[in-house]
Amino acid sequence: MTAKEYLEKVRKNSYLVKQMTQELEEIHSDIYTLQATGVSEKVSGSNTSDLADKYIKVEGYKQKVASELAAMVHLRSEAKELIKALPDNKHQAVLYARYINNQQFTTF
Repeated sequence: MTAKEYLEKVRKNSYLVKQMTQELEEIHSDIYTLQATGVSEKVSGSNTSDLADKYIKVEGYKQKVASELAAMVHLRSEAKELIKALPDNKHQAVLYARYINNQQFTTF
């Protein structure tokens, strides 16, 4: 993989990071909704186990999304360190703006 391909991968991953962050927030909301539903429902045999199953599935999915998000953030951090290692400050600024901050070249 070339340096440009690597940085492009990092840039595109930033969109996924935003989506996954939003998804994680929605999952948290779903968990709170399940908890509120569980508190307000009457205790009965099948409803309690159904609610517990849903909660376990949502929590497992939340952990999976959080793990993927952490991997993407790590990739982005590595790219930042590689850019900082360049000797020319102008090159650093251009690459950081384009691939980390997702700015267009026309804005420079």
